[in-house]
Amino acid sequence: MLLGDLTEEQNYQLKCTNYTRNISRVGQENKSRGAQCTVLYMSTADLAVQRTQDLKDERYMKARKDYVRLSRTGKRFFFDGFIAQAMPVENRLGLVGITVTKKLGNSVMRHRAKRRLRETVRLWNKESSAAIKYDIVLVARSKIFSLEFSVIRSQWKELLEKLTNNQDWTHETTRH
Repeated sequence: MLLGDLTEEQNYQLKCTNYTRNISRVGQENKSRGAQCTVLYMSTADLAVQRTQDLKDERYMKARKDYVRLSRTGKRFFFDGFIAQAMPVENRLGLVGITVTKKLGNSVMRHRAKRRLRETVRLWNKESSAAIKYDIVLVARSKIFSLEFSVIRSQWKELLEKLTNNQDWTHETTRH
């Protein structure tokens, strides 16, 4: 479809959506760059922006040095769906990192495992007002695909309970 084929209303909608990449709700007014219009629908790019803004609040690990530090010095907790490596932190909120190795399968399977773990953390953050005082790396295990999502969530909650109850941070592993 060429721009000349659009009606005046469609052209107006097109202008509005071009200026609304950072607006997260349908119906909000957009006043950037002099355009005054209301967002009539959200594109997939707008949904992606909203989703990444939600994830920023959860404080995920990004630096490789954090993953390496936890793998060397963190305490390990083994669950059916994942292995957790954790370390207490001071003077800041804890970070959560998610790792999936190539042993789990192709990229589709690895991304599915990551999404399941990421959604577990996101839902817990939404439900709970407690702050995580630990850096945690979750390493997906092959059973994550066969487990019910509620089981993965209960294992995450069990991990957090173990972290709060455990005062001895020697380098020993705890199997579930």
